[in-house]
Amino acid sequence: MKWAIVMYALLTPEDGNQVRQMISWNMPFQSYSQCEYFLRNNTKRLLGGVIQLTEELHSEIATVKEMGCSTATVYYDTPNDPPTITDKRSHYSVGTSI
Repeated sequence: MKWAIVMYALLTPEDGNQVRQMISWNMPFQSYSQCEYFLRNNTKRLLGGVIQLTEELHSEIATVKEMGCSTATVYYDTPNDPPTITDKRSHYSVGTSI
């Protein structure tokens, strides 16, 4: 089992048919307070980056519905399964001013 505190984003494509979840494995944090501090100080840039990445990966325009910090866990016996996300702590949601 491998776990990390990571940033997550929930996105809704323009057609609104599904919610995509993205997590930042390449930038783990030692604590929730570190993650929260980083999010507070970089929200505008992170929102733009998540939207741009979604456009590049999925060729679709999406809206960030929620963004925050969570614990992500993967299991060595099922490494190709999506990570289990727990203890979500939302720091941005649609309609929240930045």
